Amino acid sequence: MLNILVIGNGQCGNRILDSINRHAMGGGKNCNRLAKFYSKQRFKSHVETLAFNTAVNDLKEMKFTKARDRVHIPHLHGVGANRNVGKQVFEENKEMIMRQVEERGNFDIAFVLTSASGGTGSSFTPLLIREMKNRYDYPVYCVVVLPFREEGTLYLQNSAFSIRDIRQSGVDGIILADNQYLKNIGGSIQEAYNGINDMIAERLLFLLDALDSEMMMVTDLGDFKTVMSGGAGLATIGFFQG
Repeated sequence: MLNILVIGNGQCGNRILDSINRHAMGGGKNCNRLAKFYSKQRFKSHVETLAFNTAVNDLKEMKFTKARDRVHIPHLHGVGANRNVGKQVFEENKEMIMRQVEERGNFDIAFVLTSASGGTGSSFTPLLIREMKNRYDYPVYCVVVLPFREEGTLYLQNSAFSIRDIRQSGVDGIILADNQYLKNIGGSIQEAYNGINDMIAERLLFLLDALDSEMMMVTDLGDFKTVMSGGAGLATIGFFQG
């Protein structure tokens, strides 16, 4: 059985993580928020989850992630999509953040979920991955959500700089999820958010199950590492259900 760490950084990463926890509890879209108190997560592997955010209200909105796994990084109510402020806040709280990771144990693999376009996730993620790679031996992969085109120049610019910084952080591979493409499946932006979170969560859960599978013709951890180490270290996330 693998030991897997999944970290959600910032609002987008937190929401995807919460969706993962909801599906892992077996409730799907209609899972009651009380499930986090009474239900057991149905991961094949041993999975630890962590949510980091500077916006405490975003953490409070998480319905299916246990309170001990939601970590508020003190800084008012978010960093306002300002990556420079976010980097400063990370450095000021680095040891506290890394202590939270350390206390979860040792792992075979870790995933960091983030949006590339916002503030906390966009700025924290490259620095967090760099610290993890400096301190631990296990591979760290980043699932990066790209913004809607309609979100504007600032968010598109943040995305470009964030992905550059993530690639330079020592990350073992980047998995991209394109909101614009997923929106074309789901309709309007307002209608798309929850659907996109669910789609990404379902695909990640499928990947987590496959990594720990002993079945033939299913990707295991070794196969995944090999695939992600090839080429530019970039992948997209997809899913097929027959």
